[in-house]
Amino acid sequence: MIPAKLKCYNLSHAKRIGEGERIAFYVGVSQYHKRTNLLFISYRESTDYVAGLYALPIDLLDSLINALQEIRDGLKGGEDDGGEI
Repeated sequence: MIPAKLKCYNLSHAKRIGEGERIAFYVGVSQYHKRTNLLFISYRESTDYVAGLYALPIDLLDSLINALQEIRDGLKGGEDDGGEI
């Protein structure tokens, strides 16, 4: 269930993806000024505080998936070249 505090970001397809020691992480899709964005949110549930809010144009979704796959493959293979910047 998505916390009420996060509903103000007009999220659709929102999902909690995990949590750290004090922060929960969510990802979803949001419309803002007629643009569709992938929204990443870090949220401290105990204080109802949004600690981080990051928007990525939905057009970059495939690039993000590819980059995450490369990072995961590198971690599994023990690579540590830092990748391209």
